[in-house]
Amino acid sequence: MRITRLVLRDFRRYRELEIPLSPGLTIVQGPNEAGKTTIQRAIELALTRKVTSGGADIDALRPWDAPEDARPVVDLDFEIDDDERGTRPGTLEKAFRGSRGTVRLEVDGETITDPTLADQALAELTGIPSEAFFRSTASIRHQELADLDRDEAALRDRLQASISGADRGTSRARRLLEKALFDLNTKGAKNPGRLKVAEEAVETARAALDQGEAALAQLERDRDTLAGARERRAGIEASLAEQRSMLEKARQAERLTAERANSQERFDRYRQAVAVSEELAGLHASHPSPNPLPVLEQVVNRLRRLDATIRELTAALAGEVEVSFEAPPEPTWRPLSRIAIALVLVGLIVAGVASVVRPEGVTNTLQAVGGMAAAIGLLLALVAWWLRRSDRVQKQMRDVEIDRRLRGRSEMEAELRQAQADTVTQLAGIEQPDLAASEALLAAEGDHVAKIDRLVAQLDGLVGKQPAAELPALRDAAAL
Repeated sequence: MRITRLVLRDFRRYRELEIPLSPGLTIVQGPNEAGKTTIQRAIELALTRKVTSGGADIDALRPWDAPEDARPVVDLDFEIDDDERGTRPGTLEKAFRGSRGTVRLEVDGETITDPTLADQALAELTGIPSEAFFRSTASIRHQELADLDRDEAALRDRLQASISGADRGTSRARRLLEKALFDLNTKGAKNPGRLKVAEEAVETARAALDQGEAALAQLERDRDTLAGARERRAGIEASLAEQRSMLEKARQAERLTAERANSQERFDRYRQAVAVSEELAGLHASHPSPNPLPVLEQVVNRLRRLDATIRELTAALAGEVEVSFEAPPEPTWRPLSRIAIALVLVGLIVAGVASVVRPEGVTNTLQAVGGMAAAIGLLLALVAWWLRRSDRVQKQMRDVEIDRRLRGRSEMEAELRQAQADTVTQLAGIEQPDLAASEALLAAEGDHVAKIDRLVAQLDGLVGKQPAAELPALRDAAAL
């Protein structure tokens, strides 16, 4: 993996920095505090540090003059040299924002945004598993070179140790190596080493080889049997091909028979549809009435109402208009109201005298008698008011009846003439002599329209909305 471009944003002293890196060795030179270590630290964090990690060292990377929401961002472009697939480009962008940190790794047409998966992919691409390994193998601190500038041998050994990581894990590696050798050479039955396991696997493979050779001999014998089976199969396949050909011909014959039946059914349907269409054309041209059925129904209904009116007026004018004037009896409410007024006055007078004179022993009795008389008078007054109201309603109804009976004969005669004139006009509109002929015409037109509707429904059931002009051609095509 080779880095081709490095971009930093809000990373220590760099608010915005872009460094293109050419192939080969790249040397960053500058005075102290120029930002060389910052560049090395940015590459180290981009390759090894998870974007969701926090801590004082991450917070210290933000420039002092940056906004509060600014966080370090490292962007890398890189190339991967592969003998089989050639050079493959890729990009990496990490924004260190604590728990909200984001990563975007694009390589081989695949985009990874999960922090854990991205770090695993980077470890596989770079061969650097952790930040400590990067520091022990890929970087050298200033203090590690102190007092070594004049001793070339010591400087060479220190560089070699730093590059190999020997001063950071040699003893641990040695222990791991010894343990691996022990696991490799153990010969115990319960805890065999890898060599013993391999020897047993070799023996198992030899036994399998012997079995394979025996199986190969059996296979040679089976091959001769297979050759004879193939010859028999060739004969059977030839017979099967002949039978398949006969089956295909039978299926074709069955298909043709079905098509002929479908064509016959289609021909019969179109032939019937043509006959129905011709009958419909004849019915449309031979309506009993020149007027549409709804108009004819309205006219006949109007004639029926006019005929009923003429009959009623003729019957009314045939007799005499009798008007009798009867003297109404005296209303019953008037004497009852007089009695009620008298009782109320008497009761009030008795109660007033008893209250003023106050005779001994009879004051309460006189007041009670006066109250009862006044109450009876009020009740009789209420009954008289109800009778007066009923008498008034009856008088109004009698006046209405007299007015109805006194309607002039001339008005009835004018209404009769108007009804007769309307009847003549309506009959002339439909060209009929009388109501009976109009009724017969309406019945004939209704039957005619009902027959047309039945034929239209039958035609829709046969051919749907197919135009009638196309039906003969379709019938002839089905016949052909």
